[in-house]
Amino acid sequence: MQHRNISTTVAGPTPSPPTTIVDNDPFPTLYHDPDSEVTFSGGNVAWAWGNGTVTPQVTGTLHIVNGDDAKFRVRVDSYDSDGNLVGSAYDKEKGHPRHTDAATDIPVDMNAKSGPNIRRAIVALEKEGIGPQWHTKDESIVLELDTFDDDVTILGSGIDVGGLGFSISKGNPTEPAIVSWKIGDDGMLTATYTGYLHFLDFNKEAGRVIIRAIDPLSGREVARTEGGSHSPPDTGYHHYPDTLAVVSEEAYLEVVMQSWVVTDPETNQGTWDDVGSQTVSVAQ
Repeated sequence: MQHRNISTTVAGPTPSPPTTIVDNDPFPTLYHDPDSEVTFSGGNVAWAWGNGTVTPQVTGTLHIVNGDDAKFRVRVDSYDSDGNLVGSAYDKEKGHPRHTDAATDIPVDMNAKSGPNIRRAIVALEKEGIGPQWHTKDESIVLELDTFDDDVTILGSGIDVGGLGFSISKGNPTEPAIVSWKIGDDGMLTATYTGYLHFLDFNKEAGRVIIRAIDPLSGREVARTEGGSHSPPDTGYHHYPDTLAVVSEEAYLEVVMQSWVVTDPETNQGTWDDVGSQTVSVAQ
């Protein structure tokens, strides 16, 4: 997963927050129709998240052969995190009428039923029967939304962010810190940072890590969580663990490494200065 930069401010009216593709689930060709009339190839479910809502987006090609005087359609069932059916959507609710036995390819690009807690989907092929009654000809496996972790490594002067591993001879982390993502049943996104702050030849008072949820349209911070202050006892090697989480409706997270700079020695007053950062995104 590539790291992304914060976008610049957009002039004019504030646009609606964009949706973000957080997962893609390709699935094998559906070809188990017992009558060999319909297949579905190149299938993919892209999981779009934004505004506290999850929407499975299905693409692929519906292939029909020997379908004279029949109707076919694609159905997508959306399920919540408990496995309950939320609803079904169709690429064409009344179906695609066929008046020929010749092979036909129909491109499909459709949205399934949305909701804050949609987590699973099944793609099915249907044929209209007598009544009218629609009959399932084939269906996919259960497809599940799954977010992916991001690696974070931030290098500074005497202070670094990474995982537990550290090379004293090279003076840098040998493993990354991790940002994991979880979409709650309310549609809100939790970003969790787990890592270590490493010190070697550090000549400041203290260091810490903070995480900021970022609006990608404006670059504005919308939520933050501050880690504790870590003060190594000397300039030797020391490391301190942190686990921080922030909840928001934003797809971007900035992990920031800071050091404490004393501005008034008499009162020990000072400021936290950013000395390194990395921005990651839930986007796949």
